[in-house]
Amino acid sequence: MKKHFRKIFAGFMFVASTALSWAAPPQMAFLPADEGTPEVFPVAEISTISFADGKVNVMKSCNHMVSYTPGQLSKIVFDSDGLYSSVEGVTEGKKATVTPNPVIDYFSIEVDGATPLTVYTITGSRVIYVPDYRGTQINASALAPGIYIVKTRSLTAKFIKL
Repeated sequence: MKKHFRKIFAGFMFVASTALSWAAPPQMAFLPADEGTPEVFPVAEISTISFADGKVNVMKSCNHMVSYTPGQLSKIVFDSDGLYSSVEGVTEGKKATVTPNPVIDYFSIEVDGATPLTVYTITGSRVIYVPDYRGTQINASALAPGIYIVKTRSLTAKFIKL
C-alpha cells in the first residue's frame, strides 16, 4: 500500500508541478520502476530518442546520452501545455517465431492460451485480425508479397510473405 501511495503521489506531484506553470515548455518525464524520482527533460534539450539494443536511449542536445532498460522504467510521460500523453507498462517485449517464415499461404505462432492477434503491413495498416487466436494456422494467401508484423497481447514478430 505504501509503495502504491508513493507512486500515485509522485505522479500527482509531477502533474501538479507542470500544470501550475501555464507557460512551461514541453517536457518529457521518465518514471523509474523503483518508484524513485522521475527524470524530467525539457523537450528542447532532447535531440533524439531511439530504441536500440533493448534500451530507450535519450540523446540530449549537449551530446549526453541517458539510457534506460525496460526494467528501469514504469512510464514515459510527454507534457505539452497541460496535455499529457504517456507510455505505460514499459517492458521488454517477448519475441515470437512465425512458422514457416517466409510465408506462402499459411502461418502460425506459438501462444500461451487465447489472445487477440493482429497482422499489420510495414506501413501500419491492419490486414488480419483474429480476436481469439489459439495457435492455429492463419490463412495469409490473400496478402500481397512483402514484410508484415504480427502482434498478440504479449508477442511481436516479423515475417515475409512470398
